[in-house]
Parts: sequence; structure tokens; C-alpha cells
Amino acid sequence: MRGPGAVACRHVEEVAEVLCLAPIELVTDAERRLLRVLDSFGVGSRVLGGLVVFLPVVDGAMQRRQADAVVFMPETVVVVRALGMGKQSGELRPSKEGAWTLGTEVLRLQGGGSSPVTQLRRAVELVGATLSADGLDPGALPSLAALDGGVTSVHHRSAAGPVACAMDAGDLLTGLRHAASQGAQGDRRVWTTADVKAALSAFGLQTRGPSVEELNNEGFLYSPYVLRRLQPARPGPRPVFVPPTSASGSIAVVSSAVLPPEDDGDVPGARVSQEQSPREEGPQDRVADALDEMLDAPAPSTPRRTPQERPRRVWVGRVAAVAAVVLLLALAGVAGVRYALDSGLDSPGEQTAQGGTPTPTATVPTTASAAPSTPSEQTVDGQTYTLQARQKDVDCGANSYGQVSEYFVTTPCAGLTRAIFRTTIDGATVLVSVSIVEMPDDAQAAELRTLVDSTGTGNVSDLLRSGIQIEGAPAELLADSYASQLDGSAVRVVEAAWQAEVGSDADLEAVADAALTLDLPQA
Repeated sequence: MRGPGAVACRHVEEVAEVLCLAPIELVTDAERRLLRVLDSFGVGSRVLGGLVVFLPVVDGAMQRRQADAVVFMPETVVVVRALGMGKQSGELRPSKEGAWTLGTEVLRLQGGGSSPVTQLRRAVELVGATLSADGLDPGALPSLAALDGGVTSVHHRSAAGPVACAMDAGDLLTGLRHAASQGAQGDRRVWTTADVKAALSAFGLQTRGPSVEELNNEGFLYSPYVLRRLQPARPGPRPVFVPPTSASGSIAVVSSAVLPPEDDGDVPGARVSQEQSPREEGPQDRVADALDEMLDAPAPSTPRRTPQERPRRVWVGRVAAVAAVVLLLALAGVAGVRYALDSGLDSPGEQTAQGGTPTPTATVPTTASAAPSTPSEQTVDGQTYTLQARQKDVDCGANSYGQVSEYFVTTPCAGLTRAIFRTTIDGATVLVSVSIVEMPDDAQAAELRTLVDSTGTGNVSDLLRSGIQIEGAPAELLADSYASQLDGSAVRVVEAAWQAEVGSDADLEAVADAALTLDLPQA
């Protein structure tokens, strides 16, 4: 492990320590750049757990490329398009209808076009149809457009439907978190180890891929059964991942010399059965129905025998019936646990794999500590600030964007603490982001402050930008006021924005300046 984990990749050239499924040859520079950036995240779920499958999503007889990769995350599955662009630079403005713009110009994508929206919509349909055809419930699949080029910032990254991001480590991490947040809305279920295994089988990768232990390490909840099931399985176009016919194209599977077939010990549920019961019927109901049928069964029509005539095996049959009832009750308990997992609840303790080896049960990784049930309040200059969320990190590069993220690659920070507060000005709600970056020494802190205070260089990501959801708050903080402060080896950055109703700019600047003195509670 080379650093805090996120989406991890295994190179196709060698068996490395990181986790990924990739084709033997990546066709475009954008794909190769995406692989390098994901590879830099490392393994594990400390930052953002997941599994990246680099496979071309193609459509029609001409096999037109619609997407380049699928990212499995504990919360959802994200369809990804890696895009190169012309020699342009500036702020990216996605649009749901029409061309995207970069700075003052229309975005020029390599290969033609100025928007990936149509391609990604079709890719989502194809991936969803493939999973459904194998009996898996894909849920609402989000999509991500990662642009390789001179993107200095992204304005309303999810305005077009697909989430947009630049292809640097910090912004890509932000984009994936936003996509995960989109996919998790309204669906409390998670993707388990068995679900991911079944999905890989739907893509034709049933004999290749990560082990259950590796998936568990990435934050996927262990389960021996497929929980995301549809009934009945619906036929659909399968597979959507078709290897290009040209010699220069990428192929849809990984060489077995790179990823050897895995022996899962015949863990049940690796495939989805079309005869499974509908998800709407809870397992407790099915067990209860079985008990009712057995206990309420009518008496046999055969005349009742006398005790002398009754065979001794009747007594044995009664014992068997009692044992069956006990077994069904035990199954009811197991089904209750499965029902809780199917509802997205974490299971305490540890699960045990079929082979008898205890497998740790991983919960879905959280990206921030929620605010306490009674939010803490601080008053500065008569202004009350109410804490909404806070988080501590050690990797500043993964929690920043632009040139600031690149700066942290060569000059790592010593720690990062971030928080979101709410306050009001004349009845209008204001969101205030406070970030404190600890640097190894005063000189590096001074360098960092100069960089973050410069226009177009990026900054430390606020918690909303990192994908944290706060009730009533937008998906991204579009700061209307900014303040910073240097205190020895620490740099404090404050961004303030109106939540909805807009008030006085001078009042907002005063709120941002006062927030420089706020204390950040321990996360």
C-alpha cells in the first residue's frame, strides 16, 4: 500500500499491489491518464473504496464507444467516460442541452463534439440493461465525464446530469464522490461482495477479478448471497462490452496471466437465479408462510389407526417435524439478517464464509463525521455559527484540486481539518466552509497560502465539494466570499456562500472574516 486508499487499480503489465480490472491495451491518451490517476490513489477504503473495470461500452453494429470504464463503489456503480480535449483552458461549464463551454469558448473534445451527455446517457442504458439481463437490480446508475486538459475549475459539476470533473487526483476524487452521492439517493441498499461478483459475471469476467477478501478491503459488505436481484430476470442486450475488431483496439477481458481465475470455494449466490422470489416479499414472510402451511395442513384421509396398529416410524416422523420447525425458525433468523442487509443496514460482528474462514464485515465507508445531534454553536462578533459537519484527513492532495492538488504531491501536508457551519444574515442562510491545513514548517505554509490566494490555481476542497450531503445545502459550495489566514505552520481558508436568498456582499465578507477565528471541533 503506497498511501491512503481510494479506487484502486491493478496494472495489466504486471501484478501490482493495487486493485483493478483493465484491458490489455488502453486506446486513448485520456484512458491511460485516467488509469495513472486512479493508480495513484492506492488500495483500501480509507479515502474512497471501489473497483474500476476498464472496458469499452459500445453501441450498434459500428461499435461506437459510449463509455470507457465502470466503477463499482459500495454505494453505487458509476459509468465513466474519459475525454481528451483541444488546447483550451478555463472554467468548465457543463450544460444538459447544447454545448459545454471552457472559459469563453465552446469545448472541443478530441474525436469531435462539445458534450458527452448523449454518449453517457446511452452508456448508462446499456450497462443497466446488461446487469438487468442477469437478474441484477442496477439501481439508478450515475455517470462521470473526466476531462484531460486545461480545466481550471468546474462550475456546477452535475448541472448536465453526468458529473463533470478534471482529470487530476483531487478533482477526480471529488467527481467520484459526487457520483456516489447521486447514485445513493433514494436507495439505501449497498453493493456487496456477492453483488459485485455477479456483476462481473454479467460482463463476462466470472473467472477473473478480485477475491472476496480484496473486495471486502475496498469497503464492500461481505455477503455469500446476491442481494441486488430482480425477478424475473429480463432479457436484454448482452454483453454491451464488445471487443473492437481492429488490431489496435482494446479488448474486453484481462489476460488470465495477469489475473488468474479465483477459487471462491463455490460460495453460494455467485450467480442470480431466475427462480428467486421477488424482492418486495420479505424473507420473514416466506418463512412464516412455510410454517403456516406445515402447522395448518389438513389431517390425512386415511382412517386413524389404533395405538397397536400405528407404526413406530410415526414417532420418528414427529421428531423430524419438530426438527424441521426448529430449522425453519433458525432460517428465519438468518433471513432477518439478510433482510437487514438488503435494507442497507450494517451487520455487527463478522460473517463466516462457506469455507469456514471468518471474513470481516466491512461497512460502507463514510466520508465525514456527521454533526452531533445537538449542533455546537459559536458566536463571533454577535454572529452565531452552527456546526453542520466536520472531518479530519491526512491526505491533502486527495482533498484539493487544481495546482493546489499538484503542490501537495511534492509537498505533503501534516494534516487537514474541515468543517461546514450555518449562520444567518437578516434571515438569509449562509453556508461557511472552514479548512485548516497544517504544513511541516512555516515556510511551506507561507508558500501554500500564496498559492491558494491566487486566482485559477484551485484550492482545498470544502466538504460539499467532497460529496458530503447537508440538508438544504447545494451539492457544491459556490463561494461568494473568501478569506485566508497564516498562523505559523497552519493555513486557514474560509469560503462563504448564500444558501438560497442573496443578501449584502459586505455582510457576507464580514461573516467570512469573522469565521477565521472559529474553533474546529475534533472529528
